Amino acid sequence: MLTVQPSRYKFFITRIPVAMLLLFAIVFIEVGTSDASEKIVLQLAWKHQFQFAGYYAALHKGYYRQAGLDVKIIEGGQGKFAREEVLSGRAQYGIAGAELLLHRKDGNPFVVLAPIFQHSPSILLARRDAGISNIQDLVGKRVMLLPEDKDADILVSFLNEGVSLDAIHRLDQTYNLDDLIEGRTDAVSAYMTNEPWQLLQQGVEPAVISPQNSGVDFYSDCLFTTEIEIRKQPRRVQAFLDASLLGWEYAMTHSQEIIDLLIAEYGVKKQTDQLSYEAETIRKMMLPELVQIGHMNPGRWRHITEVYQKLGILDDDFSLEGFLYDPGSQDDFAWLNRTFFAAIFVIVLLAAGTGFLVVFNRRLRSEVQDRKQAEEEIIRRELTLNKIFDVLPIGLWFADKNGKLLRGNPAGVKIWGAEPTVPIEEYGVFKARRLPSGEEIAPDEWALAHTIQKGVTVTDELLEIDAFDGQKKIILNYTAPVINDSGEMLGAIVVNNDITHHKQADAEREKLQEQLNQAQKMESVGRLAGGVAHDFNNMLGVILGHTELALLKADEDNDLISDLKEIQTAATRSADITKQLLAFARKQVISPRQLDLNDTVESMLNMLRRLIGEDIDLVWQPSAHLWPVKMDPTQIDQILANLCVNARDAISGVGKLTIETGRQTFNVEYCNEHPGFIPGDFVLLAVSDNGCGMDKDTLDNLFEPFFTTKDIGKGTGLGLATVFGIVKQNNGFINVYSEPEKGSSFRIYLPRHTADMAEKIPDKHMAPPQRGSGETILIVEDEATILEMLETMLESLNYTIITAASPSRAMEMAHSHAGQIHLVITDVVMPEMNGRDLAEKLSALYPDINILFMSGYTADVIAHQGILDDGVAFIQKPFSMADLGEKVRAVLDKASDETQLSNG
Repeated sequence: MLTVQPSRYKFFITRIPVAMLLLFAIVFIEVGTSDASEKIVLQLAWKHQFQFAGYYAALHKGYYRQAGLDVKIIEGGQGKFAREEVLSGRAQYGIAGAELLLHRKDGNPFVVLAPIFQHSPSILLARRDAGISNIQDLVGKRVMLLPEDKDADILVSFLNEGVSLDAIHRLDQTYNLDDLIEGRTDAVSAYMTNEPWQLLQQGVEPAVISPQNSGVDFYSDCLFTTEIEIRKQPRRVQAFLDASLLGWEYAMTHSQEIIDLLIAEYGVKKQTDQLSYEAETIRKMMLPELVQIGHMNPGRWRHITEVYQKLGILDDDFSLEGFLYDPGSQDDFAWLNRTFFAAIFVIVLLAAGTGFLVVFNRRLRSEVQDRKQAEEEIIRRELTLNKIFDVLPIGLWFADKNGKLLRGNPAGVKIWGAEPTVPIEEYGVFKARRLPSGEEIAPDEWALAHTIQKGVTVTDELLEIDAFDGQKKIILNYTAPVINDSGEMLGAIVVNNDITHHKQADAEREKLQEQLNQAQKMESVGRLAGGVAHDFNNMLGVILGHTELALLKADEDNDLISDLKEIQTAATRSADITKQLLAFARKQVISPRQLDLNDTVESMLNMLRRLIGEDIDLVWQPSAHLWPVKMDPTQIDQILANLCVNARDAISGVGKLTIETGRQTFNVEYCNEHPGFIPGDFVLLAVSDNGCGMDKDTLDNLFEPFFTTKDIGKGTGLGLATVFGIVKQNNGFINVYSEPEKGSSFRIYLPRHTADMAEKIPDKHMAPPQRGSGETILIVEDEATILEMLETMLESLNYTIITAASPSRAMEMAHSHAGQIHLVITDVVMPEMNGRDLAEKLSALYPDINILFMSGYTADVIAHQGILDDGVAFIQKPFSMADLGEKVRAVLDKASDETQLSNG
């Protein structure tokens, strides 16, 4: 109860110093001038999302209002950028990246107030299965970018890597990620906080190209205004900046609250776990634990300027003067006006002072009314505090100095699963365990007991509780003492924050991260395998070729023939291994066609029965009305052969092997609950056995190349890696279930091919190679041993041979040769230029020339995902002389037939 002593009150009034009156006047005028909130507009760089969390926090926690500002936050979008809005005056403040330097160069009077992100989240995003992993891979590719210089750090990355922007096919940004998913672009500019997560949810593995990998590390999401705003409203600028940074500090420690706000107040359609991913990624860009939010280093801005200058984007004489906000350099004389009016007010006040004091002393009788108003104010404040207490989203409890709980808010009661109408003490003992140890907490070991006994504050105590409604929950617990001005403990407060769903979201994110790490590891191994196969196939080509030439030259009774045949056999088996490596790396050249999977499998059953032996019963269970698939039939052969051999070795005696087909459709909900599955229609090919089965460690490494559990000499470790590569190359996926001593089941899902009828596989007829008729052939190969071998082979087949060890030499030979060159045989991967570029140059000079490509690894030069481009003739290294002769004859005969047809 507030009481007033009349005598003391009179003593105070009659002795008010002049200085206090002056202070009162100044404060009165100051408050009067700041009551009216100033209306300002903040233009965001994009649509509402956690990227702008600090500004929402500043608005909804009242920081802007306390600063006397009425702030309206406007979202951006396609074609709506902060630069244009601030420059036009429709907004006073905006969010943009380091490209503000370039706009400053163009004469826009922008001033950076604070860079919120210490590192830029701007990235280039591609599909991992497209084989794009760096800037160099984008040469000749379609890249979707923002207009003008708005993707400045990405544009600088190209120049830093020595890749001209003319070397890419630049597309306008459509803001539609389906363009990347469905192949309408090869790469797209994006934000690390958003689009990679969306790709993963679509079942597409992202390839992230960060400007930081090219030495470009710029500030991002800079809060900016104009010189005019700073000159006319210096106090407003400082107030807006301070309130915004307070908002960011709050948002970084209350991310879930901001996520709930975005969904409830701003209609953000993203899922909670996506916004949580965005919040965590933004934390890595801001580094709030290491760097003060909004910290701006002029030296770093100079570095960004120098990078632009070196690349010719900024003039050498460009100056940062006026670009970086310096509150100390702004003069504000508004206080003179307030002081002037305050002085007038004081003069008037002093003139009437005596009269006012007399009147005021006579009004002591109004003490009762004042006391009543004070009591009403106390009641109003108590009601306000009670409302705040009730609406807090976290649990809050008050305990007395003996540790007895006096009161809990609705959120706290809900966390513990209690009924609001039942006193909490009636529920009995609270049960909980400390995490991560799982240690049970005794009644006298609770943090509240320590706080009451020792007056200590306990923060961030992680507990698993047994709520009274039977649920187990994970909470963060906080206790603190309540102490009066005399140092006496009055009691304690306890704060409970239910983070059960956060922990579950963290677990889901960890699963996604594990999948991403595994996909990146398999991609790296696959890339290595492709490179090894290329070099190995070159060497095998030399071995096989010279062995075949030696066999042709040797007499039938020569003792060396058996040795040469052993060399030939070993080299052929080695070539099979490289084919498996290429299959795993998804780099083997294939000829996909529409298939009925039942027909294809049935044609292999006799071969598979011979392969697994008589002791194993092979059961074939085809499904009726099977959808068609589109893939190379030889790949089905590889899949079944490898899986059946594995099953045979796992059974190791008498057993059963089952092959079955089926149709399966997966929806998005099912795939979200089963990582690794992809939405859509699929044809099932399953191979199951009742063998020894596999443990978890084996399953974790199952598809890695050269991983095997077989004895030395009994397996290469490439069989299942080959199966994995083939399935991925055909946009399918594979699921394996196995337990020790319970057998294994490999279930392969191949995409449904949307066509009415499947093609029949044509019978293969291997015609003997035909000799030439003296046609002239130009061979281009940078490996001297292979070049020499090919020359010997083709000369023995009655062809006239010209050789070139490099593309430039090939161009010279083509120019200097007087007669017609009927065919060019060129390697695909060469140092100066690749085979395709050479072929295009030769075809431009000699339109009728025929081209035959050869390689142990095409590197996507003439094929994409293993499928040859239209009209491309190709022979895979290593090859025999018979294979070479047949392929050369086929290309020349086809060209001759087309010429006769056109002459008609």
